[in-house]
Amino acid sequence: MIKFNLIGLAMTAVCVGFAYLMGFLIGDTSQRVAMPIAGILMLVVDAAYRWRTSPETGWKRWFYMRGGGWMGFPVWVTGIGFVAVGLVEG
Repeated sequence: MIKFNLIGLAMTAVCVGFAYLMGFLIGDTSQRVAMPIAGILMLVVDAAYRWRTSPETGWKRWFYMRGGGWMGFPVWVTGIGFVAVGLVEG
């Protein structure tokens, strides 16, 4: 069973939706454009959220579910995966 939280689900959905919108606006709706954009957005949004909401937990905020978005892994790790897959497929 994959554990996730609603913050992570919302971050992922909004970032992927925004990435496909950006791809649509530039004229390319393929995954090779949308995945790296979504990955970078996920990395930035989750890192900013973790930085602002739980400074008292120190380095643990970057790796635990309570610190921010979580979709089986921290959302920022999932974002790095999106960027890697998008670049390899592109």
